[in-house]
Amino acid sequence: MNGRNAFVGILGGLLAVMLLGPLAAAAQVAQNPEPSGSGEGNGQQSAGSVESNVPLSTRQEAIAIRFRRFENTLLQLAEYLRKTDPDRAELLIRAIGESQEKKIQHQMTTIVSLLARGQFGDAIDRQGDLVKSLQALLELLQSEDRRSALEAERERLKKLLKEVSRLIGQEKDARATNERGEATDRAAGKQEKVAERTGQLLDEIKQHDGAGKNQPGTEGQSSSDTDRSSQSQSGESDQSKSDQSGSGDSKSPSDAPSSDQTKTPQQGQPSDGAEPNPPSGDQDSQDAKPSESSGGQSPSSQAQPSPSQTPSPGDTPKTPGREQLEQAYQQMKQALEKLRKQQREKASDHQDEAIRKLVEAKDKLEEILRQLREEERGILLTALEARFRKMLAMQQLVYHKTVELNAVPEADRSVSHRERARKLSFDENAIGLEADKALALLREEGSSVAFPQAVEDLRQDIDTVTRRLERAQVGALTQSIEQDIIDALEEILDALEKELQKLEEKQQQQQEAQQPQDGEPPLVDLLSELKMLRTLQVRINRRTKRLGNLIEGNQATDPDIVQQLQELAERQARVQQATYDLVTGRNR
Repeated sequence: MNGRNAFVGILGGLLAVMLLGPLAAAAQVAQNPEPSGSGEGNGQQSAGSVESNVPLSTRQEAIAIRFRRFENTLLQLAEYLRKTDPDRAELLIRAIGESQEKKIQHQMTTIVSLLARGQFGDAIDRQGDLVKSLQALLELLQSEDRRSALEAERERLKKLLKEVSRLIGQEKDARATNERGEATDRAAGKQEKVAERTGQLLDEIKQHDGAGKNQPGTEGQSSSDTDRSSQSQSGESDQSKSDQSGSGDSKSPSDAPSSDQTKTPQQGQPSDGAEPNPPSGDQDSQDAKPSESSGGQSPSSQAQPSPSQTPSPGDTPKTPGREQLEQAYQQMKQALEKLRKQQREKASDHQDEAIRKLVEAKDKLEEILRQLREEERGILLTALEARFRKMLAMQQLVYHKTVELNAVPEADRSVSHRERARKLSFDENAIGLEADKALALLREEGSSVAFPQAVEDLRQDIDTVTRRLERAQVGALTQSIEQDIIDALEEILDALEKELQKLEEKQQQQQEAQQPQDGEPPLVDLLSELKMLRTLQVRINRRTKRLGNLIEGNQATDPDIVQQLQELAERQARVQQATYDLVTGRNR
């Protein structure tokens, strides 16, 4: 698998470095085609300025040459992998087909001509479309590995979501214990357990996010957090005393070295767009704000950068909701300190704020899970569409050759005729292997009921055709079953295309309205499932009538027809079960 990932990485790198980067640069220059020699130092002519002196049409033509080389590389790799890795070879062939369908080479040639004639406006528009086509090609090449990565990330975030939901319940229980007036030792004990588990969860998140890559001593992270916690509690205790003596509006310079809270809250607030915590309504909220923003700008936080600060471009992206969890953790520690001081009301305020931050973290996780699910759906639907389209082309070819063989008179049929029929049987079996792969994808995804059933029925028909062609039975019954397979594939493709279109429209609407969706959407919606079940029932009825016309009398005696009738009975039972599963929601 590592080899496959490296393989896709090389192709993606080739496409991005050879084409997308230079093309974007050319588009930027086309928007500002003024000469570069503007007198900014005649002796400082950089490599970039030398390149800018090359005509845009020449630079665009160089990109076109690179793309032709890239396509040739794809074709050579596909031929090389055809026997050793047919799935990967098929992916490359699909990429080449998409390139030809979108006429990428023709687009590049057109842009070269426009730039040569100085029609920069039209060239910029064409370059924008070309960049989109190339990005789509890159996504196709990376689709298989991207789906695996999405599945792994979704599983991780699902587990994290369960943990956060559990923390919300535990924190609410700790608050209820406090507000019921139970012993402060018991209330503090509950709060301490929740804070401890939250800290452990944060350590796991930091480890995943790679927080230790840019920091020495990753294993010491937890202990340093504890040190900062004790400093925060110490500084808060001093501040509380100052509050009681009436001098809490300012901190003395002597307190500065011993507390992270000596910096102004604004210095410690996140710079990546997170909202600062609102004041809680009492003086204690002022000394809580620095803790909520990861300790301000203290020396310890400078030695180990706070995850709530804006990461540098090379840093690993943070887990969604991590910042809210950190803020909830600080509030829990504040609540624990207040409980130890018998300040129940202030502790309750911090517990309320901790719950609010945990709910925010939960909302963020649910939203990112929905987005990942939508992306995974798009990748899976696209992969299924490509596979079924390939199967349709293969089946149509088998059907036409079956008709040709059947046109040969019985008296003229020889050994070569039987060999040609067996060759078609082999080709039909290859279609069955493609159906198995599609069925595995659908079953692995697990949310659809009718579509896996449709593929199972399809696979059964393919097996029937394979057996009949093996016996050189190329007559009307075989051809009718082949036509049923073609019709079924066309219906499945039509349903998948509609689902992809609906998914694209839905994503656009959500981007415009910014409206989150409840729950994880299934692969296909309920209406599409019902339509597919109806189609399956229509096929059973049609096949039953066709077989009935072949029966002489009231009872079938031909073993082949009897077998097909038995298969139809089993198919009818499966449709009934699929309908029940759909109605009862067993697929959800």
